[in-house]
Amino acid sequence: MVEIVLIWYTTFLPEGTHTFFLSAAWLIPSCLLVCSFAVLEESPIGAPFRLTPVITFGGLGLELFMVHQLVIRYWTALDLGVLLPVSVSFVCCLALSVVAALAAKRVLPTTTSVKKAPIV
Repeated sequence: MVEIVLIWYTTFLPEGTHTFFLSAAWLIPSCLLVCSFAVLEESPIGAPFRLTPVITFGGLGLELFMVHQLVIRYWTALDLGVLLPVSVSFVCCLALSVVAALAAKRVLPTTTSVKKAPIV
């Protein structure tokens, strides 16, 4: 249903404002299909999603959300982006964000480790 609605919507956009493979009509259903194949145990499409580094990176969502803006702000405050191309700056900021997120995951308490009071 989502794909049909999105294809219908993109057909009425003016020509030249989009390409089909960059539109939501292609990207959203494709991402949903890849994710659905990833959960199948015997699926070769989902094999990269079951690798330990990918699972670890996926578990850093909250920590990456917390630290990525700090890394970007310090990166721009130090004017390192002026010296390097944008793609190199992006990779450096991503790497620093992942390192900071891993450190935050080790230091900050998790909600699962908090003991709850018994219900009386």
